[in-house]
Amino acid sequence: MNTYQSFLKTPNIVRYFIDRNEQDLSIVAIGYNDFHYLHPYPFFRTQNCYTVHIVLSGKGTLLYNGKSYEPRKNCIFILPNDTPFCYYPDKKEPWEYIFFEIHGPLLGQYATSLGFSPDSPVKEYLLSEKLLSQYRDFFRKTENQLPYSYYDAVSLLFQLLSFLAEQDQDGAYESRDNIIDKAKQFIKLKYLDYHFTIESIADSLHISHAQLCRLFKKQTGQTMISYLNDLKMAYAEKLLKESTLTATEICYAAGYKDYTYFLTVFKKRHGITTNEYREKIKR
Repeated sequence: MNTYQSFLKTPNIVRYFIDRNEQDLSIVAIGYNDFHYLHPYPFFRTQNCYTVHIVLSGKGTLLYNGKSYEPRKNCIFILPNDTPFCYYPDKKEPWEYIFFEIHGPLLGQYATSLGFSPDSPVKEYLLSEKLLSQYRDFFRKTENQLPYSYYDAVSLLFQLLSFLAEQDQDGAYESRDNIIDKAKQFIKLKYLDYHFTIESIADSLHISHAQLCRLFKKQTGQTMISYLNDLKMAYAEKLLKESTLTATEICYAAGYKDYTYFLTVFKKRHGITTNEYREKIKR
């Protein structure tokens, strides 16, 4: 027979932050509830902030947006403000959960990027013990009246969001088209950086180098190297026309590491050397 072991000794802990005025995202409260000992509130209500719930054990019922859900251990559910909802624990296996109350639109944007929506407010993850231990340490600190700061709570929220993004790349990057759009944005932002590589894009998008290159070619009909060279060459051409920089200086200004490679790519593109190109545009 399994013996119930609570996440914390104290069944109800709430820490409020009432002096924050950040407009985009501001944590109002972080708390822990264990409904083995607490009375539920099984009625419909609305709230003036977003709430994020991390179900640690047990299960319960969520009524929201005309549907019924059964969040259980390892489930996360996110509810927006000003929308009626009702949730309550199961009588035989009551849940315990950690929750955040958050003001500001940024949490909604994060939730959407992770795949949460009014039609999909509940998602299941395998929560890591490392993540949970950080939450346990925070609440034990507050149980023992040790100092803690608002930024401790902010850190816990963003560690959770980072963990969810790592566990659910499909939620963080919903479509292949979206991945390629992000890759293009990344390239346009960093293509002049001397240290920029395609590997850095793949790492940032949590995708393998080979898979990114395959998707890029499939979606655009162009290799990433070709797309990158188009941008670099356009900038090099601009400098040849509008500046007095030498070809060597232009090579490095356009983000190339190898001067010989730059000259090879330029001649293949134009059929002439950089000096000949400059002479041609002067005519």
